[in-house]
Amino acid sequence: MPTAKAFLTVEMNMGQMVDDVRLAVNGRRPVEFFGRTGGVIPTPVEVLAQIEDLNERMLKGGE
Repeated sequence: MPTAKAFLTVEMNMGQMVDDVRLAVNGRRPVEFFGRTGGVIPTPVEVLAQIEDLNERMLKGGE
């Protein structure tokens, strides 16, 4: 985790794991959630877009 600026949880649910990730990170880094329900699988393009968006916000110094 020393080089990570933030974490993105990608889930096929309503975010059951995001709280566990936040607990593990213990407030040291921001944790974002991207999820889909109803069996809809996020595409690689959608996941990449979320990563790029999060990266942009981290570069600007915000969450």
